[in-house]
Amino acid sequence: MKKYFSFFISLVFFFTFVACKSETTTTTTKSPDQVVENALVALQENDQPMIIECFGINILGPEVLPPSFSNIYLAAFQKLEYNITSSSVNGNTATVTAELTVVNLEAIAEAYLDEMESTLDEEGSHNSGDAVSGYIRLIQREDAEMYTATVTFILENVDGNWLIIYDEQVANVLFGLHSRAAT
Repeated sequence: MKKYFSFFISLVFFFTFVACKSETTTTTTKSPDQVVENALVALQENDQPMIIECFGINILGPEVLPPSFSNIYLAAFQKLEYNITSSSVNGNTATVTAELTVVNLEAIAEAYLDEMESTLDEEGSHNSGDAVSGYIRLIQREDAEMYTATVTFILENVDGNWLIIYDEQVANVLFGLHSRAAT
């Protein structure tokens, strides 16, 4: 049951992001690798104007994610580590390759469900408090499971400015969906 619940939560996270892709352009001219670096720092720092500038939408905003999910991702993105390894431009498109180390949110969901099972009382109910707080507490632990993946960001030059365009593989890694990112 907990695997289904974990998978369901992962799908909700993923599809809320996918459903809200926008075509907004950036407002300043930066190189593709600068745009990707700015986007990753913006995620780490919850810099919503910069997130919008780089992605064309606030991927943590209420139009994409319920506020409780945003809080979970804010905690996870604070642990995001990255290393940009290459960048290339071909006309109006560019690619930027980076190694990302992120919290494995599928493992966090599994740990949370294990915790919930261990707190069941005799009637089969639990008193574990707020689920979001539980997820955030597990994310913030020093031993939270992390994983590293190499991803390629695809950017498009729109009116002289680079914008990160949607890519399912990158989204899966950024949002900690390890099993989906591996496919």
